Amino acid sequence: MYVDRTVLVEPQRRQCALEFDAPPGVYRLSAATTAPQCSADTFQYLLPGSGRHIALTLLDRQTAAPRPIYLFAGTVPQSNVPYARPAPILFDQNAQCDEPAGKPLQLRALTENEPESYYVTLFAEPNVPAGSQMVTLDLQKPAGTHHYVYIPMPFPIPVPNDGWPVALRLDISPALVEPLDERTASCVFCGLFRISSSK
Repeated sequence: MYVDRTVLVEPQRRQCALEFDAPPGVYRLSAATTAPQCSADTFQYLLPGSGRHIALTLLDRQTAAPRPIYLFAGTVPQSNVPYARPAPILFDQNAQCDEPAGKPLQLRALTENEPESYYVTLFAEPNVPAGSQMVTLDLQKPAGTHHYVYIPMPFPIPVPNDGWPVALRLDISPALVEPLDERTASCVFCGLFRISSSK
């Protein structure tokens, strides 16, 4: 699918909204202005049957954008009980399954939440050996407990040659969230995700 639109924006109007339908998949979104010369370039993962709001911030064209390497997306349980909003958390390679998680590492990531889904973008880490770290999703509940679910994949990975990130669908089932309590706080749990990926 290819969409090419030109929008006239008045100087006092700094925001503009575009709406269009798109089939599920991974998309590259690019936007640019002529005067001043600003641009934005990003990748987005669209889930089937799910609406998505995407905001692009235009920056000076000389500002290098970070390179995304992984896109996560998935559904979240719907219930009268408020569920966690998944957030990526990174640990070093010494973290073990069913053990205290230890201190998280810094991670360059963006997380977006919709009413029935979530989206995560992870960026390249140029000075970290490939496959030397463990990435998890923190299913933190409003009560403050944590449930770090290990994502079985190498992290970081080299930036793909074609420039496109790897997309992973990671649905959050009620079974992942319901057992959260103080006894499970700050541990890493493994073997709970079924992953489907695309490129």
